[in-house]
Amino acid sequence: MTNRVLERAKLRIKAKYGRMDVKHLGFVRNLSAHGLCLEGQRVLPALSPVNLRLFPTDIPEFGMKGEIRWVREARYADLRSVMGVKLQGRSSQYVDLIKTLADHNLEKREHSRFYDVLEIYIDPEDSNMKKYSRNISHGGLFMQTDEPFKQNSYVTLKIILADILETVFVDSRVVFELPPDEAARMGADPGNGFEFLEFYGDGFKILKEYIERLSNLSTLQ
Repeated sequence: MTNRVLERAKLRIKAKYGRMDVKHLGFVRNLSAHGLCLEGQRVLPALSPVNLRLFPTDIPEFGMKGEIRWVREARYADLRSVMGVKLQGRSSQYVDLIKTLADHNLEKREHSRFYDVLEIYIDPEDSNMKKYSRNISHGGLFMQTDEPFKQNSYVTLKIILADILETVFVDSRVVFELPPDEAARMGADPGNGFEFLEFYGDGFKILKEYIERLSNLSTLQ
């Protein structure tokens, strides 16, 4: 296998938090429909309630409630600890924020993304697990499905490149989860965003040549 570990930009949003009063300064990142990561120098214990106030740049500030699910304390005093937060309900402002971040990632991603309908198999040995992708890049793809995987799941994908009669196998990680109910509120397709981690055989070379072909076709149109 050829190792292709690709870095992902992690947007951080300024926040305040606390068990009661939101008085501690911090940041949130890795936002999903169900939770987020909270960075701060003040550590709250696991299973404790937390009040959050987010200060995005594109929409007005807003508050949320959640529960600390896990804690990773900083080893040094000048670093921030990280806490995993499970959200209790999702406001319309939070849904708007996720949509804004998704649009930002599409515009700012490192790898150009091209649009084509591709067959994707979650289990390479099971033809009943067929899904579809409508956009793909060197670094990952979005797969449309009404039963998305949980964020940070690891999945082996079988990608059918029918136009060039090739098949690519790649170990991937779920970096974005959009359930059907949230997708309906956002006017988007439900599914998962996958980050490619490790290709089998000449998979990366084949995918690279396929994407170059899509790029040339888009230039001619």
